[in-house]
Amino acid sequence: MRAVAEMTEPTGEYYAARRVSLREDVVALAAVAYCRSMPQGTILIRRPKTLRDMARNYQVVIDGETVGTISRGAEESFTVQAGRHTVRCSIDWAGSRELTVEVALGETVELIVAPNGGLSSAWRQATSTPEDYLRLDRD
Repeated sequence: MRAVAEMTEPTGEYYAARRVSLREDVVALAAVAYCRSMPQGTILIRRPKTLRDMARNYQVVIDGETVGTISRGAEESFTVQAGRHTVRCSIDWAGSRELTVEVALGETVELIVAPNGGLSSAWRQATSTPEDYLRLDRD
């Protein structure tokens, strides 16, 4: 891609050293341009300050991929392509149920994640219903 970005004619040695072809450079540039042109939106997740899990971060999973973490009292935003997405938060083996959201072009979908109950119910939820340990809802 260096040769394309500098607008110079690449030499045979350039492609031999990189072990790629001009076709692969063009395909890579087209893929980057396509991804940048995709309509995007944002998923904003807030986590209130609570005593339960106060020293622990929650993992944020969007469409089955861990995209970041969120700490107590924080808010984090994640840029996604416009469309339908599944969002889940987890901590160790426990977490929230999946929440499906529809993100429109330029829209910010606001969610809140918090413990699903108080300190007294934490152990029971973590061991018997781990998918209900956290509550993930629209804000």
